[in-house]
Amino acid sequence: MTPLQEKVADKFKERKATKKYDEAVRHLLRTNPTLGVILLERLRPLVSYDCDCYYTNGVVIGYNPEAVLSMSILNNVFVIAHEIMHNLMCHSTRRNGRDARLWNIAGDYCINSLLEKLKVGEIPRREDGTPNCLLDDRYDGSKLSTEAVYNMLNNKVKPKEKPKGKPKGDPKDNSETAPQEGDGQEAQPEEVEDMIGKQFKEEIAKSKMGLVEDYVPDEQDTWEPRG
Repeated sequence: MTPLQEKVADKFKERKATKKYDEAVRHLLRTNPTLGVILLERLRPLVSYDCDCYYTNGVVIGYNPEAVLSMSILNNVFVIAHEIMHNLMCHSTRRNGRDARLWNIAGDYCINSLLEKLKVGEIPRREDGTPNCLLDDRYDGSKLSTEAVYNMLNNKVKPKEKPKGKPKGDPKDNSETAPQEGDGQEAQPEEVEDMIGKQFKEEIAKSKMGLVEDYVPDEQDTWEPRG
């Protein structure tokens, strides 16, 4: 396929995805007008290949055409509503220095449980019928705040215990040695990040369905309703 043919194919795919996205938005407006109106007035749609599925930053709702086309209309309704809820719950401005991945996971747990109770769209599922998103009764958004869920998840991040005192060495060496760097100390930020990446690998993968990014306005991004 030539570069020109690839460009034409991409444009065709984007148009199909936009059509499906618009159909999902119309369904949301019919079934849950409150969320639908907030979407139309507050979030500008944006085709983006930089995300796996959908994302929002408080100004835009970005979507990957391939992800939109791979899901049913009702699955798209669910994920679009998921992004709207991130904005209603101010997740892009409430993080306050918390780990972005854990914050997104906590927000997803809260939002997905709420949308399931409200029966908004349909939860994307795997072939075996299990939810292809973060859903757990322990992290019920109707009972817990995102901060509370974040703290529960963060408490699971356990650093590996480091040996204290002098390291094993020459048995003849009876001299006192200074504690080795890191002995008895709390895990460093980069170590915590690595532990989060390993301990929450599956959750991080699922949370990519609908990401929330920090709100960073620029000259083109406004909160004015789209005309």
